[in-house]
Amino acid sequence: LSGASSMRSGRAIASYDTTAIGRGISAAGDAISGIGAQIRERDNALDIARAEAYKTKGLLDVQNEFDVDPDYSTFGKRAPVKTGEVVKNAANLIRDPNMRQRWFLGAQNDAARYNDSIHDRGVTLGRQADVVALDDALEVNRRIYVDPDTSDDVKKKARADIEGTLATAEATGLLTPEGANAFRKKYVEDADYSRGELAVQRDPNIISRPLPQNVAGRAGAAMAFYMGRGYTKEQAAGIVGNLIAESNLNPTVAPGDNGTAFGVGQWRGERVTRLKRFAAAS
Repeated sequence: LSGASSMRSGRAIASYDTTAIGRGISAAGDAISGIGAQIRERDNALDIARAEAYKTKGLLDVQNEFDVDPDYSTFGKRAPVKTGEVVKNAANLIRDPNMRQRWFLGAQNDAARYNDSIHDRGVTLGRQADVVALDDALEVNRRIYVDPDTSDDVKKKARADIEGTLATAEATGLLTPEGANAFRKKYVEDADYSRGELAVQRDPNIISRPLPQNVAGRAGAAMAFYMGRGYTKEQAAGIVGNLIAESNLNPTVAPGDNGTAFGVGQWRGERVTRLKRFAAAS
């Protein structure tokens, strides 16, 4: 058996333009891709919104937790751990890996700001606690210094401890210059006033004894008074010398500084107000 010499029928084969079909298929593919992109954008927008809400609430909760945490000395170590957990959990709400990574990098900056704020609060609380401890220590020495029953050597040491502690606190930055001056007024200048007040309470006759008429006699009486209250000879001489320069130890000297300074020490302002208040109550 022999086959046909050709499988072709001899009729013309119709030709079709497939370009349009290809374009249609391509367009359909683009449309599908576009729909997929829209879905991803929508999902990303939703995921990011959820992640942002979780992050904001979580970081605020961490900050509020540290606001009532008494262990301020470890704030700087513990805060990054807690804020890091918040950001990590928030990032896991984003399904798209690329979007998750991009968002995570930005969210870490927010966490860092919270960490800095919490750390600064810890430093502030620590400084406040140190100042309170300093205040307590100074008050102990002040009470020793003003107590009339304390020996001269112990009083001298208590005063030196007060001045040394304040100098160290200022040098190390624990106290500002203004703060150190306020503490000196309270624990040195006012301590001298309290010391004299306690002495008068012990012996009211001190303020009722008449003063000698001449300056030398008054100076001797003043020296005896201060040395009797526990001051050294040098300390008493310094005080009395200043009082001589102010008024020649004359408590009735005319007011100076345009009528604003009064008394044997020519005190002004709050000092003379307190002196008059003390005199009226005695």
